[in-house]
Amino acid sequence: MSVRALRGVLGAIAAMLICGSGIAQNYPVRPVRLIVPFSPGGGTDLVARITANKLSEMLGQQFVVDNRPGAGTIVGSELAARAAGDGYTLIMQVNSLAANHTLYPKKSYDTHKDFIPVVLVGSTRVPSVGTTRSPARDACIERDRRRHGRGRTSPVHDAAAEL
Repeated sequence: MSVRALRGVLGAIAAMLICGSGIAQNYPVRPVRLIVPFSPGGGTDLVARITANKLSEMLGQQFVVDNRPGAGTIVGSELAARAAGDGYTLIMQVNSLAANHTLYPKKSYDTHKDFIPVVLVGSTRVPSVGTTRSPARDACIERDRRRHGRGRTSPVHDAAAEL
């Protein structure tokens, strides 16, 4: 993500947190907890830390990253769902929130009732890949030959290009 895009995202987050809440000008008056349902050091954690630092600078109040990994993000999601709905506990969630709704119907929270999106912080492409011996590789190369008159050597690049 470019610096310009990151600034835009952070500005949108700040605006939504300030203008979209019922506590408007007084928010935040105390530290804000940002739950990350993953271990420290991964992509979501990195984005959360950058976001928390910038929001702390912009709003003059500390945004604290709280990593709560486990059970495919369910541990952190349950913690966020049980928190008071006062805007002082946020969660940096990914598509697993939607997947877990279907995969684990007996969770202690309801994805649709307990969470509301605030802002899209970022997105990424995730290609599906196989081994170099995979029949999918040959199919990707053949498709590329039809489109461009030549075949590429990496199905990863083809898969990423398709996305």
